[in-house]
Amino acid sequence: MEKLNVVTSISSSGYNSYAKENYQKFLNKWSNNIKLHIYSENTLNFDNDRLVFHALYHECPECLEFVSRNKDRKYSPPYKQKKYKKDFIKFCYKVYTICTAVKDIDSDIIIWMDSDIETINEINEKYFSTFVNNDTLLAYLNREKHPKNISLQHRLSTETGLFIINKKHIYTKEFFQRYKDYYDTDKIFFLDETHDAFVFDTVISEMEKETKGNFCKLSNGVTDRPLEFVFKKKFKHRMGYKKWQSNI
Repeated sequence: MEKLNVVTSISSSGYNSYAKENYQKFLNKWSNNIKLHIYSENTLNFDNDRLVFHALYHECPECLEFVSRNKDRKYSPPYKQKKYKKDFIKFCYKVYTICTAVKDIDSDIIIWMDSDIETINEINEKYFSTFVNNDTLLAYLNREKHPKNISLQHRLSTETGLFIINKKHIYTKEFFQRYKDYYDTDKIFFLDETHDAFVFDTVISEMEKETKGNFCKLSNGVTDRPLEFVFKKKFKHRMGYKKWQSNI
């Protein structure tokens, strides 16, 4: 059976306000041999060996370098955007976490799952194998056909609250190195948008053009909430949709 691990990131404030409850539901609903690797810029303590803490700044000093270098940067996007899309510091923690985890964690499949996602039904080791095969680099929740995409100002990128990574694929390392390079070199500031999902889609587009890897679209591309559309009664993304439904 393939080895599977789940990865997420959280700050101490996010942990106390919502993630702590979701992590307990992970322990209750996921198979006992699946671990949740939790990366944070803060120090967190867990009393269950299935919750594995990682000190993000220690394991990925490039993240601290990015934050220190850009925390006071004034960024002006090329068109009007919602406030959340411009919060490149917030989203960099997620990118550096997943890139570090793919490099360091011994696993066949890695599931990225945002800490605001609630598991509502049981999940076993075999569940995610139905979404990927040996040729799949990653499987993701696409939204490229959403009606909002007729407008640059309102367009929606991929739902990156959850995606599935085949670590054994020949191009997986390159994909996540490219993803990380956008932050290491500050190239994100030359893109139209600087949030993690836009950069994620950018790297997919680059590698598809070079025929490097098969990227499996899990959604029909139209639905607002692809996570709950695809994974049906397994998950609820409690906070993730509020940001793009709001006017800020």
